[in-house]
Amino acid sequence: MAGLSLKQQEALARLRAELEQGDVIHVDAFAVLGAPEATLLDDTGDAEEFARYRLTVVERRLESGLWAVISQTCDLRRDTDLEPFVQVSPILALTEEEWRHGRDGTASARRFAYPHALRDVMLPVLDVRIVQTVEKTALIAETVAPMDAGLDHPTRLRLSAWLARRFARHAFPDELETVALRASPPRRAREAPRSARNPWLARCSTAGRR
Repeated sequence: MAGLSLKQQEALARLRAELEQGDVIHVDAFAVLGAPEATLLDDTGDAEEFARYRLTVVERRLESGLWAVISQTCDLRRDTDLEPFVQVSPILALTEEEWRHGRDGTASARRFAYPHALRDVMLPVLDVRIVQTVEKTALIAETVAPMDAGLDHPTRLRLSAWLARRFARHAFPDELETVALRASPPRRAREAPRSARNPWLARCSTAGRR
């Protein structure tokens, strides 16, 4: 790893061996592509005026400063020559009602509530509508301070399955979404595959996909 001292290489090797999907890092700010001079385009907006603005990198602040690692654990273990980057998504501090809605990701494809507090965030919720890429070598910086999220094995399995559904799900036609998929959520839960209800079967099925 060019540019890293032997001590830094050893620190990175330890981190790669310990860090798991769902663990947390600290980053105060993040960058998105946006048009800072433009307002959100709505029915009253001027599309031609909006189109004149150029996309640029815009820095945003994250109140909690916490990001959850959403890369698969096996990719975290791999050397930086093969997997040089890590994907992370923000941890939000939300209300108890919003936290309950995201519990285990069962009611939301976008938010997953962590079961306990993370540092100063009492009701932490992972929001995967924002995904950032971090260089794996940057994880050894003191300010990043990776930490074990304290998730037990069943919770990590649920998180892994939830992330897989989020990023590998099929797109259904709007008509099917309206008529069938939103018709009876409780019934769909009862008819879910056994692997979705049984952590051991979920573990086996997850391992089989690697």
